Amino acid sequence: MEIESTFHMYVQPVVHPQLTPFCTELTGIIQAMVDGQPSLQQVLERVDEWMAKEGLLDPNVKSIFVTCGDWDLKVMLPGQCQYLGLPVADYFKQWINLKKAYSFAMGCWPKNGLLDMNKGLSLQHIGRPHSGIVKCGYDDWSSSSHFGP
Repeated sequence: MEIESTFHMYVQPVVHPQLTPFCTELTGIIQAMVDGQPSLQQVLERVDEWMAKEGLLDPNVKSIFVTCGDWDLKVMLPGQCQYLGLPVADYFKQWINLKKAYSFAMGCWPKNGLLDMNKGLSLQHIGRPHSGIVKCGYDDWSSSSHFGP
């Protein structure tokens, strides 16, 4: 249960290049962290390169993204890609929603998401929710990806 490889990048916003105070307050991400960063298209190309380098595009290798909710991969990424005229890679089209898995295993829906799941599993939350890198005993993906055995 160790992380074998990590991919993390910030994306330079194109449509609204200036972060709002709400965004900064929610995520802790400040303007200087996204200024000069690659575009979404460039980051998606780098994700694909990383996936290939790690052997995750090999049809004999099974891998899947794990998310805390469906929003990122069901709504946000496809919507943004459609708006920008970018394709969505097949590996982004299925995922494991931790909220659903938790609900199935524990018999209750985590109303406050990751924080409720951590509490219900007696795990200490490390990091900041919505920041892109969150640790909860195991790693959660939002704008970073972690793969292990």
